[in-house]
Amino acid sequence: MAIDTLINCGCSFAHGYGGVQLSKKEYNEINGYGLASLKQPGYHSVGYKIAKAYNYQYVDLARNGNSNEGIFRTLQNYLFNHYKNVAVVIGWTNAFRREYVSWNVKDKKPEWIQYREIPKHQSFFSNFAKKFYGGNVGPTMVEFNERTNRPLSFSDHIELRQANIILQTQRLLDSLQIPYVMYHGCGNEQDSKHPELKTIKKQINKDKFFDYEGLAMDQWIVKKPKYQDQKTLHPSADGHEQWFTKVLPVFKKSLDKK
Repeated sequence: MAIDTLINCGCSFAHGYGGVQLSKKEYNEINGYGLASLKQPGYHSVGYKIAKAYNYQYVDLARNGNSNEGIFRTLQNYLFNHYKNVAVVIGWTNAFRREYVSWNVKDKKPEWIQYREIPKHQSFFSNFAKKFYGGNVGPTMVEFNERTNRPLSFSDHIELRQANIILQTQRLLDSLQIPYVMYHGCGNEQDSKHPELKTIKKQINKDKFFDYEGLAMDQWIVKKPKYQDQKTLHPSADGHEQWFTKVLPVFKKSLDKK
């Protein structure tokens, strides 16, 4: 059956933050359990531009500050009830971002919280917390407890998790016969030399992933500052347009193979 909807997933870079804002008539916020409420409008993101190029309905699951775990979870849950006639665009985020379940004391319910992981032996966070949070753990960063003489192998740890999430997502979409394209929206950590990680990465379908080992959007705009919005430090309108032209041919190939 013909595709009529495009689902956009990722963090702020995939959401289009820093680019042209969509009007309320152009953008409907998708709400649901575990999907963060937006504190900013929609934007002319890479996903939005692809949706418009094919005249698809645009569904935006991307959220500022999202983790890769959050990207996969919200997409998987949305597809449970909306898996027909759809295509998917995913801009993955930094590998060190992590999702946890927290307990909301005020509302007496569990909720999803996005954190950044920091190895304790490398962390500046203890002094930071003492200064800004009165010694308490801050809202977006968490230190690891580590065994004596066993500091965390940080690159291996975060990259193994990221590669597994990407592979798991590809297998989900392939099993449902959903065309898709992936790209690195924010961060592309490729430092680990772990032998098992190399095996996992070999299984990732690079034909449906724009420039898997190349620069992510945030890394690219550092080298191309004319495409950076200086207020948000995200791609400008022209930056999102440039990235759209890079990702579009890969998406088209995915559609052709459907």
